Amino acid sequence: MNSQLKEKEEVMKRTVVKAIKEKEELVRNTVEKKRCVMVFGVKEDKTPMRQEQEKKEKDVAGKLVGVATNEADEYQGEIEEVSRIGRYEEANENQV
Repeated sequence: MNSQLKEKEEVMKRTVVKAIKEKEELVRNTVEKKRCVMVFGVKEDKTPMRQEQEKKEKDVAGKLVGVATNEADEYQGEIEEVSRIGRYEEANENQV
């Protein structure tokens, strides 16, 4: 019984490896999409300096992603870009 399970696991591993090798682009796209996150409900800050606002948004995004994944320190420095979706309106909740 154990040998049958091990054999099935080996066949499954070979099948998965073969599929990954055949569809490298799919794997690459999946890895890239893993790094893209959309957050709803974050209030906009009234900061006139664009650099300060971007820094605050990166910090907030890093904290949110860290809390969601239970790996707070790991994602804090990895965030490259934060974009607001929609027109700026004071006290509005645009997606990050």
